[in-house]
Amino acid sequence: MSEEKIISSPSQLASYLDLFMRLLDSVFLLDRENFTILEANDASERLLNQKPEDLRGKSFLDFIDADQLEEANKKFRIARRKYYPLEFEIKLRPLVHKELYIHVNACSLKLNDESEVLQVIAKDITREKEAQKVLEAYMAELKKLNEKLELLSTTDELTQLNNVRRFRARLKEEYERSRRYPIRYGIILFDVDNFKHYNDTHGHPAGDELLRILGRIFKENARATDFPARYGGEEFIILCPDATCESAKLVAERYRKIIESHPFPFANQQPLGKVSVSVGVASSPEAGSDPETIIKAADKALYYSKEHGRNRTTSFLEIQAQPSARPSKTS
Repeated sequence: MSEEKIISSPSQLASYLDLFMRLLDSVFLLDRENFTILEANDASERLLNQKPEDLRGKSFLDFIDADQLEEANKKFRIARRKYYPLEFEIKLRPLVHKELYIHVNACSLKLNDESEVLQVIAKDITREKEAQKVLEAYMAELKKLNEKLELLSTTDELTQLNNVRRFRARLKEEYERSRRYPIRYGIILFDVDNFKHYNDTHGHPAGDELLRILGRIFKENARATDFPARYGGEEFIILCPDATCESAKLVAERYRKIIESHPFPFANQQPLGKVSVSVGVASSPEAGSDPETIIKAADKALYYSKEHGRNRTTSFLEIQAQPSARPSKTS
């Protein structure tokens, strides 16, 4: 059997000086006390734009960006106390009108004469950082676009209130919460009185403006817990979490009074001499357990208000003794 050659030391493969000069990354040997550059390999010229012989005697800290100088100094002081590499990223001050970012691998190195230096291997990661910045900007823009898309998909374009889709999702959340805990919630349904008359008399643009104003009123006067939405056409709806039928009716009355006293355009030309709303209120568990049943109860109470003079609020509790059939819809 042929004798196998055994390599007993890395020095048989290559000297440190050979490795030092051949590495593609910039390598520096620094004084452990003041971080002065003692030696630099050829690759360091590409990084710091100075020949290795011109770098000797200069402090490596002089090349660090001013904002990160304190952090770099701290890192080097930690690295000189360790015999395993400390890795970190740092920004260099602009050289040749360019920002540079480097990944640093720093550790103590014992020389043949038993003295120690701080070895710093610096890899230029500027392109990676620039790509990261571009990606972060792209992700931030994408986030904004997604938020805008989400807003568009859940917001009524005309009134800027929540739309029916978002309202039903929020109502489902409240319903699930009411099943887990002993809580209640109320539904308030609004319908603009004589809206068809307003549209026919003043035109659809005026009708749209009326709905926009109503949207602002609901937004500006909503309590933190109220969840208002445009329900469709001239109908609006509010979810009132943790509300009884009585407390929800108080909320409904507050909105009704604000609306009837608001100076809408052409308000005095309406049949009632003002722009007003008819309102219906229902809540769980009196009107039922599931959301659709409660909405139907509020709807029934609303049309009771319309059939009995308009510009009034009726709760489901007030009409429980009334016939269950819904009156015919009037504008």
